[in-house]
Amino acid sequence: MGKKRTSLHATLRGGETKRAKPSPVVTAATVTAAKLTTYVPKAVWRRLKLMAIDKDKAVNDLLREALDLLLAKYGEPSLAEWEKAEK
Repeated sequence: MGKKRTSLHATLRGGETKRAKPSPVVTAATVTAAKLTTYVPKAVWRRLKLMAIDKDKAVNDLLREALDLLLAKYGEPSLAEWEKAEK
């Protein structure tokens, strides 16, 4: 094995820095949600991103809101009700 590398920050400070602990990995096994892929025109995708920034939300949050409206339109339980039922 080679020499342990130090970070640029540590090198500039003249010493070793503590390395941050890696974030826990989220896998399909730890999440009860399923991935959903859809295709929309690029202009719609750009507009969704701008709306998310404007509303200070994630695009996923906007899409979940839209799914809730669709489920309600057809008399289905909301996402929150589905998630509660899965627990």
